[in-house]
Amino acid sequence: MIYDAVEQAYTVAAANFTADLNALAAAKGVTAPPAATLIKRQRAETYIALGAALPALGIYLLRVATQAKSQGKRDSVVSLVFDYYLEGTDPTLLAKQAELAAEAVLRTVDRLADAGSGIYGAGEGSGSVTIELSDGYDPADENKFFHRAQVTVPVWDEDTGL
Repeated sequence: MIYDAVEQAYTVAAANFTADLNALAAAKGVTAPPAATLIKRQRAETYIALGAALPALGIYLLRVATQAKSQGKRDSVVSLVFDYYLEGTDPTLLAKQAELAAEAVLRTVDRLADAGSGIYGAGEGSGSVTIELSDGYDPADENKFFHRAQVTVPVWDEDTGL
């Protein structure tokens, strides 16, 4: 359940995120960002510190609500986070690209329940998905800006035959 949610989200994002983001950017007339590096189990602060190629999309778990009494079947609600980060010289373009990246993540989320691995629902409740956008700049380089989109999604998962 915990491990599987990240693995499945990564697999679906790897297969679809770049194409979805490029399609959205083309439809909106926005320059698409370079393809994102997908990273499992790391938030932006970690993958940036480790020198990941940017832009990047980290996929990690924030929390899990489950029960532990039954070892044969376990239902869980996993709070899954998609953490997109990019840098550049045009803060307006970065903002648009991050907004479209969040929308592309939603398309990944739409595919999770059909992808198998015990996931039977993702972000289905009204208002259950949250998107936080932030931006900033590097004070040492006034031409270097960043933008970040964090999409937090509840994912319903069932583990059987533990």
